[in-house]
Amino acid sequence: MSMNSFNMVMAIMSGFENAAVHRLHHSFAAISKKSQESIASIKATLSSANSYKVYRDMLSNVKPPCIPFL
Repeated sequence: MSMNSFNMVMAIMSGFENAAVHRLHHSFAAISKKSQESIASIKATLSSANSYKVYRDMLSNVKPPCIPFL
């Protein structure tokens, strides 16, 4: 998310949540711990909980240029 392209990150995370991809438990188990922690951090940031509160807070503090997720 260092490029501030939240739309791109949300598209990637939506791909991970696709049912066909989400069922690949053995494949995700083979991913390094560092990558798993990064994915978990991005999921927490872009969580829809509380009407995307964490995302909205991050978006209000980001330095331009920025591509928001609408």
